[in-house]
Amino acid sequence: MKINITFSKDGEAVTEFNFNNHFVGIRRALAEKQDINRNYCTAEGINMIRLLIVEGTIDFNIVTFYFKDQPIKSNEFGVLDKNFYGFCDLDLLLAEKILVFAIKKRS
Repeated sequence: MKINITFSKDGEAVTEFNFNNHFVGIRRALAEKQDINRNYCTAEGINMIRLLIVEGTIDFNIVTFYFKDQPIKSNEFGVLDKNFYGFCDLDLLLAEKILVFAIKKRS
């Protein structure tokens, strides 16, 4: 079994509104030992797979993430071996800006 997850602008949007249904579909494919090939345009899809790795549902050795045709591997803790600008970093960048402006406002 292999799991290939691509992050691209043409991918599927996994949001808070469809996360649970999508999560069930992924778990069903895992139970049936099917290869999983998904293309996401939101970080939620990527982080869902990382969560399944950390909880032990998925063996990290069978998962490969792709960003701009570059393979990215995970370890058993869901930590990725490469970090590219533009790869699932919007939430972090926004949180950082919120903190910076909050600190400036408070000073």
